[in-house]
Parts: sequence; structure tokens; C-alpha cells
Amino acid sequence: MTEDSNLHDPTRAETVAAVPRGLSERWAADADRAFSSALDRPDIYQRSTRLIGALTDVLRQRSRGLAGLVRDWELREQVLAQAVATDPRLTLEGLDTAAVLGAAFTMRRREAAQESAEDRRVAFLAGMTGTDWVVVEEEGYAPGDPFVPYRRLEVHVPAGLAIAVSTMPDETMMATTHHVQLLRLQPDTGRLQDIDGNDPVDFGTAEEREAYVSDLRRQHSRPEAGPPSTC
Repeated sequence: MTEDSNLHDPTRAETVAAVPRGLSERWAADADRAFSSALDRPDIYQRSTRLIGALTDVLRQRSRGLAGLVRDWELREQVLAQAVATDPRLTLEGLDTAAVLGAAFTMRRREAAQESAEDRRVAFLAGMTGTDWVVVEEEGYAPGDPFVPYRRLEVHVPAGLAIAVSTMPDETMMATTHHVQLLRLQPDTGRLQDIDGNDPVDFGTAEEREAYVSDLRRQHSRPEAGPPSTC
């Protein structure tokens, strides 16, 4: 957590609504099998990818967020039958259905994670008052470590803005690159959007990163100023 007189940190919503690790690993392993084992059978590959697409669409329609995705996994045979019923060209004959299911759930997982994050932001922001920058999401090692990612999201609801902070290993895998980006925030949906001309800015140290974040807060703390134009 950073220290700044203009930054308040009330009790935040949970930052991660995670799929159990063993389950996500199972999905990923099955997904690898789905796309690798059928490469020497173009017909199987095409039918598998078509079914994976149908399954992903059904998952989108059935539920929102990671919690719903985990519930749908418990009903995966029902989900599979529902997907097959959407198109007469879809059949299970000769397919590795476990691999196909794993691939679809893996593909849907990223979308569902984004939906969960948006819903948490909406719930958190609904009860927020004041005009300060507020940290709504934070996880990882803030000083920076190439093997321990860091992510933080600060929002300023009156201005409709967010500051996204993240880290990743540099090309040597021995040091950390720090990213900061100013984004547009939609408080009613929790969605974040890029702002033209506000690409991510990279830094070599956490100190440089936080100095830049402090400058962004000062520059964009007046509600009447509004977010930068995207025109």
C-alpha cells in the first residue's frame, strides 16, 4: 500500500474471486489436450473447435462471473447437452469431451474473472462517498519482484477515472518493470476503458512509479475537470 495524504483505504471488496487452483489447472491441462491431440485429424480439430465455441457461448448465457462458472462446472454434462442442441452440426462422436469442456471453461474463465471484478467495483463504489482517490483492488508485492506480480486499481468516481498499477518481470527476468496507466471508469458498470493518448508508462523502480501516480492524482482530483477527452 502506498502512503499519500490524498489516498484513503476503507475496507475494500475482495480483490479476487478465484476458481480453485486444482480446478483451473485441470481446465488448462484439458484445453492443451483438446488443441494438441487433434492436430493430426483436421476433421476432429474442426469439430472440437466448433463445439468449444458453442460451449463458450452457452456458458456466457447461463451465468455471470467466476462463481457462476464454478457452479456450471458441476453441471457440465447439462451444459454440454445444451451446447450440442444449439446446432445440428454439433456431435460428440469421436471427440474427447473432457478436453473440449476444459477448453471452453478455460476460455470463459478470463471473461468471467473480468465480470466478477466489474461487479465487485460496482458494489464497492455504490457505497462510496467523498472526492478522494480510493484503492479498490490490490494484490501482490508492491515494491516489485519479477516472480511476484503486483496489481492495484485506484479510482476517483467524481472524475470518472482510474489509475491501474501493475508489475511484471523485465526481459532479463531478473528485475521488475512497473506499469501505470490512466483509464476511464464507468461507475455504474465497473468497466474500465482506455483513454486516447494515455498509454501505459513504464518505470524501473517502485519509487518512480509511485511518484508518477501521485502526480496523476494531483492532476486529476478535481471533479469539475472531468476525464480527459477521448476525441
